Amino acid sequence: MDAANDQLFYFSQSKQPILEILEPGGGITSIPFVHSGKGRRSGESYWQIAPHLPAASQSSWRFRINLGGGSYDPASERDYYDTYLRRLWLQDGQIFSYRPAARVTPAQVIKIPRFTRRLSPRALYIYLPRGYAEHTGRKYPVLYMHDGQNCFEAFSGDSFAGSWRWTRITGRMRGFRSRPRNLSHSTIGNDRACRRRAAGP
Repeated sequence: MDAANDQLFYFSQSKQPILEILEPGGGITSIPFVHSGKGRRSGESYWQIAPHLPAASQSSWRFRINLGGGSYDPASERDYYDTYLRRLWLQDGQIFSYRPAARVTPAQVIKIPRFTRRLSPRALYIYLPRGYAEHTGRKYPVLYMHDGQNCFEAFSGDSFAGSWRWTRITGRMRGFRSRPRNLSHSTIGNDRACRRRAAGP
């Protein structure tokens, strides 16, 4: 990938944050951020950096931010963010592939008890990714799953076998400290009672 596309944007109250990239051999490469403007609130600044990352591969890269005075982001000196993204925004401990709104609502699961349209009536369980309410113009890929009543902890009471904890799994996949590729999606779980009619011949 062209190194010109390697960019990291960051909001911080630090006077001079420093990007620390963990190299495969265990060493650390330190690069100071460049001030890019005002932040979201008083005392905060918008920072950016264009690190020269290793050639694009199937592997992720790991980094942390030295805030000075013995403080780091993530908070533990031994912890690192882990991502495949080459152009990213880091805001409030979360990695984004786009510039997020100043405040981002967390992911949520909603239930439509009786969805009809052109289908026979059924319950739909829908996972909406973080920031869905603020970024109304964004389009998200959709993952369809059977046995929607089993997918999400929020509606585990509808399940006869317990929750698959999909919300927790997808949070780990694209949440606070790691993110595979550019994954941000919505999930629709289809009620089990309609599976044969919907998927059968």
